[in-house]
Amino acid sequence: MRVAIVHYHLRPGGVTRVIQSTRDALGELCGFEVAVLADDVGGMGYGGCGDPGALAANLRRAARAALGGPPDVWIIHNPTLGKNRDLPAAIESLAAAGEALLLHIHDLAEDGRAANFANIPDPSRLHFTGPRVHHAFINARDRARFLAAGLPGERAHLLPNPVETPPLPPVPRPAAPLVFCPVRGIRRKNLGEICLFAALAPPGVRFAVGLAPANPAEFPAHDFWREFAFARGLPVWFDVVDRLPLPPGMAADFDTWRAAATHWITTSVAEGFGQTAAEAAAAGKPVIARELECGFAPADRGGVYPQIETAPGGADFAALAESEQAACIDRALAGRDQAGRIRILDQPAGEWLRRRLATRRARPDPQLAQHSPGAVARQLADILEKITREPAGAITLLPHRTLAGAYPLPRGLLATQPPAPRAEFPRAVIFDVYGTLLDAPPGGVRPDRAIDPAIMKFLEKSQVSAPPAPAAALAGLVAREHAASDEAFPEIDLVALWGELLGLPADARLASLVADIEDIWHPAAPMPGAHAMLRRLAAAGVPCGLLSNAQANVWRQLGALAPCFASDLCVFSYQYRRAKPSPGLFSEMAARLARRGIRPREAWFVGNHPAHDIAPAAAAGFRTALYGPARDDADFATGHWDEFPPHAL
Repeated sequence: MRVAIVHYHLRPGGVTRVIQSTRDALGELCGFEVAVLADDVGGMGYGGCGDPGALAANLRRAARAALGGPPDVWIIHNPTLGKNRDLPAAIESLAAAGEALLLHIHDLAEDGRAANFANIPDPSRLHFTGPRVHHAFINARDRARFLAAGLPGERAHLLPNPVETPPLPPVPRPAAPLVFCPVRGIRRKNLGEICLFAALAPPGVRFAVGLAPANPAEFPAHDFWREFAFARGLPVWFDVVDRLPLPPGMAADFDTWRAAATHWITTSVAEGFGQTAAEAAAAGKPVIARELECGFAPADRGGVYPQIETAPGGADFAALAESEQAACIDRALAGRDQAGRIRILDQPAGEWLRRRLATRRARPDPQLAQHSPGAVARQLADILEKITREPAGAITLLPHRTLAGAYPLPRGLLATQPPAPRAEFPRAVIFDVYGTLLDAPPGGVRPDRAIDPAIMKFLEKSQVSAPPAPAAALAGLVAREHAASDEAFPEIDLVALWGELLGLPADARLASLVADIEDIWHPAAPMPGAHAMLRRLAAAGVPCGLLSNAQANVWRQLGALAPCFASDLCVFSYQYRRAKPSPGLFSEMAARLARRGIRPREAWFVGNHPAHDIAPAAAAGFRTALYGPARDDADFATGHWDEFPPHAL
């Protein structure tokens, strides 16, 4: 059987993991030919192309090319979510042509996503069925609501998400609890509740949120909590995956963070399945989870809580808007008496959390067998074979008003307005790193006999062979790369060149070795006052970014400053193989700010070099601040971070 799986994108996330697991299991266990089509197909990404017919034709063309012929059946994930205006009509045209379709429902526009629902051109034609058009649901709640709206039971399948955790890399056991939230930090994930737990946790406990949002509309809420946590010194790091490293020798990838965590957490206020809790059980990680009506309920109830009372008999924390949540956390930080008034299951929330953190190993969950990729794939294969055996027939519209009415209006956090982006100047501040935020010796790769013995001693201790003059050998490779580049200001990837020099693969160990070498060769420390200055900006809600001639080790060198910066506003020369003062780097930063609705003149660019920082930033339209002696070519200059920003925020 040839199967085409369709989704808006394949970015990291729960639906993507379901698609990947389904693809692999259908191929390996069932012998199906499977193609996954996403935003590489014209018109398939968020938004659409304005032509449903063209989208349907593009999907057919891509499926034939990938499968060697037309698919026997289509699996379309979240077809009615409203992320693509053209997809509902394109699906209807496939159904009208007699194609076999399984519409796999994870989320619905009617379920608290008013902006998505408003994006649907004709809600009356959003939901339909037919002999060869079936639905799969990840929870019984949604299936029951569709049955009540008239969907025939034989075409409504309860299909649980596959749950698997690949073998996690071996990592050192942390001395203190590390609590990881393995999701994108969108608003419904209720990030303020993680900050509340961080405020109530015993000393030494750390919290981390996996990824930043992919949707720019989600940035304000995510940034609100990232800046709140940094300003108040809460032990919460945001957007850590592939960015903020764990201890030396460890990678920053998703699986390493999942493995290093002692506990996983999900504070979400709305879920279809509960993937985090399910995957935590599969990984043997104790989970801290808000109780929801969804597809998976943990058998271990020790970390499950129905609500957090903000005071005895008071409102649930998740019922508050972000500003009210922040005020509640500030009260908890002000004194133990206030913190003790916040309660979970009729006990102080801090005590409940302390007991949960003492549990370091989850009990096996007997539910996982039915959620194994193999079990789900066999169930899915039966559904697909049933659909393909059905005769073609007319499609029937389901009553959209009935379905919309089956989903209550958003409650709690989702019923309030999200934080608004900062409106007044500055709307963002972008910094250079070396000589501006970090004090470091002159960088660059050059022959350096004085440093060679230290590098060779370190590599020998690490059991890595090195040439007798590694600095000069590396400088030769850099010169080769510069000569081969067409860039006016070429840059190199230091990890790649060290790998070539040492004959090592480009992996986490090599990246860690290079970071260690840079700490020996070019040690860096925060400029006096830099941390306090960044906390002032965070307290004022100003997103901060970086544009620097920097390498991959920059996050480790930033250390305690690193959590302040928004990853989408960070541009490093090694990523683009071009260095400042290249206008291209500043154009890239301007484009990233534009996705947030910020123009260059609404942001500061701060650097220490008049020619490499101030001149190209001014040419790109930024307001400029020079960290150093006053000059006429900068809008502002200071040699002390306690003087920046120059006006009260």
